[in-house]
Amino acid sequence: MACSVRLRRAVIVLLSALVLPAGVTQAQTNPFNLYVDLNNCALTRASWMAIAQESPGFGWQLAPESAPGLTFAAAFALLDAVRIASPRFANHCCPTTVYRDMQTGVMSIVPDDSLFPPPPSQQPGGPSGVCCEDAALFIGSDPLGCTVIPLASVPGATVIIGPTGPVSPTGPITIPTDPPTTVGGSAVTLAAGIYIGCFRDPNSPYNLDGYLERSAENTPQRCVETCQAQGFAYAGVEYGQSCLCGDRYDQFGPADNCDMACTGDASQMCGGYNANSVYATGL
Repeated sequence: MACSVRLRRAVIVLLSALVLPAGVTQAQTNPFNLYVDLNNCALTRASWMAIAQESPGFGWQLAPESAPGLTFAAAFALLDAVRIASPRFANHCCPTTVYRDMQTGVMSIVPDDSLFPPPPSQQPGGPSGVCCEDAALFIGSDPLGCTVIPLASVPGATVIIGPTGPVSPTGPITIPTDPPTTVGGSAVTLAAGIYIGCFRDPNSPYNLDGYLERSAENTPQRCVETCQAQGFAYAGVEYGQSCLCGDRYDQFGPADNCDMACTGDASQMCGGYNANSVYATGL
């Protein structure tokens, strides 16, 4: 019940943020942005982010993937692409525990903050404190609907969070980001410029080890373009001035110190000391 209340609250906030005053057209309104709910956890990827023209309220933070000047349609497309694929969802999901019925052997998923604990016949029988989608993959079924995500930008389309990432059960789907994001029968290919997260880089070896350049004009956008030209899937900005490219970004684990200003734009962050801000290149 607690999770359903949170889901309804997220939907209400999202819808109320998108209602335009009478007589006002979209062209006359402010651009849209992506926001992340830091006040509540989310049971599914469908409800951990929202779009709005200004912060929906306390506990909502501008998402690092948000881009300037987004139209209504572009914001919805970017919302879909980010929420279904970003590994950052693990930091926002409601923890759940897998239980096993000692009489029947049937496994179930119970949110850790549920107001209704399982009956005595059910005992912990699997992972605990994990996202619902991970619990569903463990038991091989999805009783809470955690892995099915409707797309806002592609009417009638849904994706399923599978062992290899988001997949489309009805054939390839194209999310109209710029450039487009394709969901097929395998893991989703992230659109260029989507922020993936902050990751450790000991520099010996480098986390992104395909290409390196240092510049007094370094920005995430410039680095993404550089790594696209070099043919790599990921771009990482580090220590303000460095741009690194590669096809793998997570071999040393996450970091929390991507807080150094870019040499090319002090309003943006370009990693930190031994830490990469990693972006997809769309390749």
